Amino acid sequence: MRNGIIQEEFVSIVETVLRSDPDVQDYTIKDKGVCVSICASMRREKCTAFLDFDDRGAITGRFSHAQTDANAQKPKEIGARISDAMRDTLRA
Repeated sequence: MRNGIIQEEFVSIVETVLRSDPDVQDYTIKDKGVCVSICASMRREKCTAFLDFDDRGAITGRFSHAQTDANAQKPKEIGARISDAMRDTLRA
């Protein structure tokens, strides 16, 4: 098992997950972080979140997040899906 993934893998994983989610309106990838705009109409959630995958300089799948709507669950769910995909890549 590797210690971290490279930036190109990170970008590919993030784009794959975010493009497959109809609630994601827009996103920007900056270094080891992702700013994402979400509009989950079924849950009446609309927020912007920052998902930070910088784990002491490496990308390991661990993440923290901050969001404009403290009650929104979708940002954490998206972060967890990205994290799972990263961990699968690290195991391969």
